[in-house]
Amino acid sequence: MKKNSLADEPFSYQLLKNESIHIFYHTRRVTVVNGAHAKKLGKKLERCSGVELQKALAKATGNFKRGNE
Repeated sequence: MKKNSLADEPFSYQLLKNESIHIFYHTRRVTVVNGAHAKKLGKKLERCSGVELQKALAKATGNFKRGNE
């Protein structure tokens, strides 16, 4: 990942009623987080903003740390 690629805020997320989290890269859904991991991630996302939020979402996807986005 380029050093400043998260400054453009390419990631977004949506919390659903069933406590799952859908993570989007630009407008494309790239992953769904469920269960205990979703609860833990949801708490983290509430505290984050800006680049820190983008890093948390990128890490949750798993594939974006290898540069294949």
